[in-house]
Amino acid sequence: MPQPSLILMAFVISVFAGIVFGVMPLRQIFKTDPNDTIKGGGSQSTAGRRWALRDVLLAAQIALCCVTVTAAFVSLRGLGKTLTMDLGFNPKNVLLTQFDLSQAAYTGDAAAEHFQRQLLERVSQIPGVEAAGYANTTPVSGDASMTGVYAQQTADFRPSNKSFDTYIYDISPGYLNAAGTPLLAGRDVSFTDTAKTPRVAIVNQEFARRLFNSEHAIGRYFKNKDGVSIQIVGVTADGKYFTLSEDPQAAAFFPITQKGTTSTALVARTQRDTGDMVAAIRQVVSDLDRSVPIRELSPWNTQLSLSFFRPKSPRSPSASSALLDSCSPSPAPSASPPIRSASECAS
Repeated sequence: MPQPSLILMAFVISVFAGIVFGVMPLRQIFKTDPNDTIKGGGSQSTAGRRWALRDVLLAAQIALCCVTVTAAFVSLRGLGKTLTMDLGFNPKNVLLTQFDLSQAAYTGDAAAEHFQRQLLERVSQIPGVEAAGYANTTPVSGDASMTGVYAQQTADFRPSNKSFDTYIYDISPGYLNAAGTPLLAGRDVSFTDTAKTPRVAIVNQEFARRLFNSEHAIGRYFKNKDGVSIQIVGVTADGKYFTLSEDPQAAAFFPITQKGTTSTALVARTQRDTGDMVAAIRQVVSDLDRSVPIRELSPWNTQLSLSFFRPKSPRSPSASSALLDSCSPSPAPSASPPIRSASECAS
């Protein structure tokens, strides 16, 4: 995808080329005596005339224009394909509300979960809301976390022994449906998936292919960096997770009720114009707790618009993994940007 620096460079080059190709003919005009031109008009034969500097510049200008126009059409074609590509989720007619409960003095996972579940219940009851769910973050939001995945038979959990890195998300029941992420096999996460029950996860097709060389992953296990076995209970379609131009990436979705987090991204799919629902959702949040600061409340499509100009990657996957492998399970936030809570550092 085009980056702002590239657009700026193209603009500067265009202005420079325009000045150069405009000044040279202008210089030639000032050097020409109009009287000589009138006196000799039509008497000179153009046959066998040598190319002047202006002829060379004119030819170069035409060639550069052809290249520029061709590049513009190629860029537009790429942009058109991007706008119609399968993202693995459907942001149309979806409102995305983002806030962090830690900024409203919610320090415990239990208190945060109580607020989040109340909010989900009330938003789901708003007329026109088809589906709703929440997560710690959403795909292509710029703050995705990654962690290492280990095969079930692994006994040594050094980073060098991991199978691969995967994007991770903590989600509530109903989030996949509200986000428009197809669940191809298995079940959704449930509120019965708690810290006291066996660990489970939903993975995408790329995750299953990398770990099992097959998309049939239901009932199979993998381990996290702490050596905890996690059972796969569902498989979703592949999607985009950090940039729209990335190659297929592995992703795993964990029940938010098994880990808990104060970072909240509420997704609400509506039947009518999302603009009409903004005030309704804002009112629900205010009724539950006026001290909760809403960082963003707008159509998901609007928030995704910034993704068209995001750099391909802020750091290499190995660097991301090294950062996440150093995360501790304490509730303190990570010190490295982008800011994310330690509960987001993977199971």
